[in-house]
Amino acid sequence: MGRMSAAELTHDATTHAVLTVLGGTPLAHAAATAGMSSAELAEAVETYHQAGHAALTTRTDRGWYQIALELPPDHLEETLTSSLAPQLRQLTTTGAITGWWFLRKTPGLRLRITPADNASTIDPLLNELQTTGALTTWRRGLYEPEQAAFGGPTAMSLAHELFAADSHHLTTYLHDPHPPLGRRELSLLLCSSLFRAAGQEWFECGDIWHRVSRTRPAPPPLAHPEQLTHQLHTLLTHDPHPRGPLFSPEGPLHTYAPWAHAFAHTGHALAHPHPLQRGLRDILAHHVLFHWNRLGLNTTTQSILARTATTALLNTE
Repeated sequence: MGRMSAAELTHDATTHAVLTVLGGTPLAHAAATAGMSSAELAEAVETYHQAGHAALTTRTDRGWYQIALELPPDHLEETLTSSLAPQLRQLTTTGAITGWWFLRKTPGLRLRITPADNASTIDPLLNELQTTGALTTWRRGLYEPEQAAFGGPTAMSLAHELFAADSHHLTTYLHDPHPPLGRRELSLLLCSSLFRAAGQEWFECGDIWHRVSRTRPAPPPLAHPEQLTHQLHTLLTHDPHPRGPLFSPEGPLHTYAPWAHAFAHTGHALAHPHPLQRGLRDILAHHVLFHWNRLGLNTTTQSILARTATTALLNTE
């Protein structure tokens, strides 16, 4: 089968199916509804990601804007996954906005939306959430992308694309009361997809985890560190490719194939020749930190995972 062109995505049914997958619908279900095979829809999603990156690269002048959201801490994830994210997906589907992503920042969230010239589009949603008490308050602010940390202008566009995809899929995952895999384990597989697609081999992946670990304070001693090391070693030996055994249409994690593809696409794009203003492994490590922030892992958990993954890959016990 030849690679699908961007022009072929103009068919309404295919475009709707792609947007449905990006909104969190399982790939197999969306494909069946659209009368397509899972492989065809997976290729369409990949084409959409590539076209989206090109659009982001050429439209950076339209920019992103930031909204600081203060939420009751006990209901943050519920509000994010049940109220905020579904409405943002709807605004994206209708074209009112073209992208959104979030980070956790006490006392709530930092929401980033593009294009900046549509800043007022989201006001009714935020006002409604504030009226119901789901949102304490909100205010606009200046968004200053960490362009140097992510490797320069082109790499920053890639980062924004991944931030948006990660936010879409993560909020869908968090809304599922019985996911097939825990958030920490799935996160390690997604990060492995990012690293491997960037051409990083086993020990090079260990070096990336070491770079992540250096950004976090040492955790308290574990009761049985060797057990966790063995578990992570086993997990990290799995093939993290989006079309591999885990994420394939027949695999146990097929629902998350578009999520894994977003990570792999970013890694592959970063590794291809273009000017990076920072080392590739440092950039990949920085992506892990942003992903873990969205995932809601506390600093201690991040430190334990990064150090244990380093040990598992480099045998540094």
